[in-house]
Order: sequence, then structure tokens, then C-alpha cells
Amino acid sequence: MTTTAMSGSRLSDLPDDLLRRVLFFAPAKEGAATAVLARRWRSLWRSSGGVNLASRLGPGAGVDRPWTRHDYPLSVAEGALAAARAEGPVRRITLHLEEKSHAGVDAVMSRSFEGMIDFVLYNPAVRRVEELRLTAHMSRPVDDSGGRAPDYSGGWYKLRLAELPSEALRVLHVGDCHELVPAFPGEAAFPRLAVLQLRRCTVLLTGLQGLIDAAPQLATLQLERCCLSGAVEAGAGTAPATWVAERYRLRCPAVTVLVLASCRWPGWAPDGMVLDVPKLRYFRYKGFVERLSLASHAPDIHLGDLHFVDEVNPGEHKMLDKMRVSFWQFVHNFSDAKVLKVKLNFPIENIAVAKKTDRGKILGDKIFRNLERLELEGHHVPWSDGAAVAIANMLHCCPVVCDLRLSLKTQGSRIAVIAFDDEEEDDIYYVSDIPGLSGCSFNCLQSSLRRVRLQFQLEFLNCFGVQLAKFLAENALVLEDFHVDVGKHKLRPYIDRKVRRWVIDSSNRRRNSPSTPGSEFLPSET
Repeated sequence: MTTTAMSGSRLSDLPDDLLRRVLFFAPAKEGAATAVLARRWRSLWRSSGGVNLASRLGPGAGVDRPWTRHDYPLSVAEGALAAARAEGPVRRITLHLEEKSHAGVDAVMSRSFEGMIDFVLYNPAVRRVEELRLTAHMSRPVDDSGGRAPDYSGGWYKLRLAELPSEALRVLHVGDCHELVPAFPGEAAFPRLAVLQLRRCTVLLTGLQGLIDAAPQLATLQLERCCLSGAVEAGAGTAPATWVAERYRLRCPAVTVLVLASCRWPGWAPDGMVLDVPKLRYFRYKGFVERLSLASHAPDIHLGDLHFVDEVNPGEHKMLDKMRVSFWQFVHNFSDAKVLKVKLNFPIENIAVAKKTDRGKILGDKIFRNLERLELEGHHVPWSDGAAVAIANMLHCCPVVCDLRLSLKTQGSRIAVIAFDDEEEDDIYYVSDIPGLSGCSFNCLQSSLRRVRLQFQLEFLNCFGVQLAKFLAENALVLEDFHVDVGKHKLRPYIDRKVRRWVIDSSNRRRNSPSTPGSEFLPSET
């Protein structure tokens, strides 16, 4: 039996419900084409409940005016919706327009897609739709220098929330919308809306708040690369002084999953935005540390995924001090989290609290009292104690962490020559203690830390990463799994041998000199 015949046989063995589920996500053109496969397939796509429409345009496509119902995209949409409605309710609608930009068609594309949206939304087949996805993406051509211009992230079409089928809608995904027109109070209600995703959109904060207020069951809110504008910015002219707010506030009473990634905040609010999300359980954020805060800490939080992109000149000490305080104030909101991921676009040294007098004010007591896994990614400045102090601060704040994952980078690396195969020569390469960390004791090292993943660049045999590996191997008393990734496969045997030796030597020393673990202590004031 041929491979094609075997594949067809296996596909035919699947039950109708599973085939309908697959066709639920298939493009309308391909889904409709399955009707010619066999008699059994004639109604499978039509009864799947999904209609996914996509058009791809480019130079020479003949787009010189907005579409009418007789043009190909709208005629296909009308036929697909009619066929699907004949077999049962339409539960999923996807509209996607992609164009390779060329001169003179941007405005036509915008009007054409808006017309396509209106044409589809006014169709009786979508009145009970549960999932609606709208995107219009324009890819820029290669310019004369050979580079590709960045994709526009402000959107290409206008969408009126009052015109959406809201009665049964559970999932709404909108991409590349330049104006999300809010509904008037009481004009539209979304009683079942649970997931709202906005990507590369421009939206008024008041309109977004109105949509959230109209969706009492909204549990997931995702905003990615959006421009969140205030009422002042949407109008013309200069804002009167009475209109300027120090901070904007976004209230999300039922949201448990919140994503804010690479969004632009209102320019009239110098202190950014306050989020009021009392039921938050999962939070992912990418942006500036000083532009966002939570109204209160999240008691039900499980995972915080934070990516800070601040850039501060090392010589600007006041700005560095302000950013350091803002960082620790922000992470305080996740004191009840089980998992915390922190990625820094700036040196880890920038979050270090070195002075003993500042630790009580900035760090407080054990901040992350329930944290089980900590992931920290960033780069450090060679020959500086700041990275070690920052890691010491983190370990101090995580008394029960059992899984530690550190990814450290340096600018430039120098790979040493090592005798990989001769273990007897390992001892000639001395690894010193780590300034700012060696000699410290932490509760997590004494009783909870069992897994360590350490990734770094091996610059030389006594670099910061190797020193840190030595410190953790010698001081984590209940360690069960220690993995070191130095980026170069040939260097790994040497590091593995050193880590294994440090663990064994530390265990032997404790066995020969039994003692009760003491209390935690940090490095002295510097």
C-alpha cells in the first residue's frame, strides 16, 4: 500500500466530530474543497461551524477601488457564510487581509477591509457567532538599500464596537485596527465575552474601559504593541492643564490573565498607568519599569513574567536610583507568586541594593514568601560586584525557592584554552570566591533549593559565571540537580567536572564538621 493510500485510510478512520474540529480552523477555500473527496465529506466543513476568510493582495492585483459584493473576496465570503449557515450555526469567523504595500492602495485597502467587515457582520449567519478574529496586515516592500521597512503598528481600518455581534461572543481578537470606536454607555453589552486580544491597535483608554465594563465575564485581556491613547491625544491641539492626569487607571474586575507587551502609554500621564486587577493570576509585561504599577498586590497571582526594557546612562546616578526603587516596588506586587520570570534589557547591577541601610527600606522582609521558581535573565558588567549583590538580593527575597534559573550574558567574550580530557589538570585552574556573594548565607540554600540551571558565557577560567557556579555548588545543601550551560559544547566537560568536584568536596566538609545551619546573613555594607 502506498504512503498516500495509507494516509487517506487513516484520515477516513477518524470520527466525524474530530474531522469537523479540524475543519473548524481550516481556511474557507480549502475547507469547501474537501466536499469533493467523498460523499461523507460533503457536509463536514459546512457543519463545522467555522468560516475562515483570507485575502492576499499585492502589486498588480487590480485594487483601485473599494470592493463590492460582486468582487471576488466578498462573493467568496457570501457563499461561504450561506453554505455554513445551511448546515448549522456559525460559531467562528476569521477575516484576514494581507497586502504587500505599493503606492496608492493603502486607503483603498482600508476602505475595502472595512466594507468586508460590515458585509460579513450584517450577514444573518453571524448573529450567534462565538469567536471573531479580524486582522489586516501590510508588509512593507524592500527599499533601495536592501532593507525592509518596519511594519506599521498603528492599524489600517476602523472598527465600531456597537456593530459587533455581542450576544454570544466569547472570544474577540482584533489586529491592526487604527481606530477602535467605543460604544456609547448601554449601546452594546458582551455578557459572555471571556477573551479580548488587541494587537497592533490604537484604542482610547476610555473606550477600552467601557468595553471591559460591558463584559462582566472577561477573564483574559491581551494588549500587544498597542497605542493606548487618552481623550486629549485623540483630539487636536494642546491639552489644557485641567485635563492633564498624573496617571491613568484601568479597572479589570474579573480579569485573571493579563498581557501588556510593548504598548505605548498616554503621553499626558507622566507617571504611566495604574492597573486595578484584584483577581490576577497570570501577568506578562514588556515595557518600562516606571510606567506601570498595580493598585494593590495580587493575592491570587501564580506567575509573573516581567521584561523590562529601560535604558539608563550609567553616569545618571539619580535616574539609576529611581529605577532601582521602582523595580523593587513593582515586583513587591507579586509577593504571593509561585513562579517569577524577570528579564532585564539593562545590566543586572542596576537593581542591586548594596547598602545595608537601604535594604530594609527597599527590599523589606522576605518579599517572595511563596515563590517556588525564579528565572532571571540579563547581562552584567565584567569586574563589577553589582551582579553578585543583585543575585544576593534575589536569594534573600526568596526563602523557599526550589528551582533557580539564571541566564547571564556579558558584552564580548574570551574563550580560554582548556585541557578537556585530563582531569588531573583541572586543579591548576583556580576559581576564586565571588566578591559580594561568597560568605553570605541564605535560607533557600540551606533548606529548599534543589534545582539550578545556570547559563553564561565562559570568558575565562575564573569569570563571574564560574565563580557563581562554585558558590551555588558549595552552598546549596539540598541540591539535587545542577545544570550548567556555557554555550560551547567542548567546554562543558570541564565545567561538569568542576561542579561535581565542588559538590563532593562541600559534602565531605559538612560530613566531617557537622553543624546546625545558622541564620541568614548578607554581605556587610559597602
